[in-house]
Amino acid sequence: MSPLKVILADNHPAVRKNLRLLLESERDIEVIAETNDGLETIRAVQALQPDLLVLDIKMPLMSGLEVLQYLRNEKHPMGILILSNHTEQLYVAAALRLGADAFLTKSAGVEVLLEAIRIVQQRVSGDRVERSARALVSTSGRGGLFWSESWVDPDYSGMNAIPAEKSA
Repeated sequence: MSPLKVILADNHPAVRKNLRLLLESERDIEVIAETNDGLETIRAVQALQPDLLVLDIKMPLMSGLEVLQYLRNEKHPMGILILSNHTEQLYVAAALRLGADAFLTKSAGVEVLLEAIRIVQQRVSGDRVERSARALVSTSGRGGLFWSESWVDPDYSGMNAIPAEKSA
């Protein structure tokens, strides 16, 4: 089986470097590109056709949410995992509404990130339910994974189905 091809999109070089080291320690994952801003991310996706995009929300030129919307409108079939410091339910709701397959905080932990990648990989491969029906969400600093069971209505402004961030 060929390795999962991943693009890392984050405007912080240290984050990208650490993610690359982590992901490339897995035998079946290959990081094929790193991008620093939204426009560069779109160009890399179009040129390289990854299986998975790990995408930050706050980036120069185009936000991660704008990139997500553009790529889903263009019908790119890859999985998209949002990895962000932003835990506000407004960001989670927007990301899910725009078609993210998973939303994790950067504090979620290595095991949770790898588990989310595997789940998204299975779903994109067709082994899981349709992308528009469910999304994987972790907004817990402890790294819990939460499933949103219902379709996210484009007019929906809150995320009551998703547990709020747990306090320490």
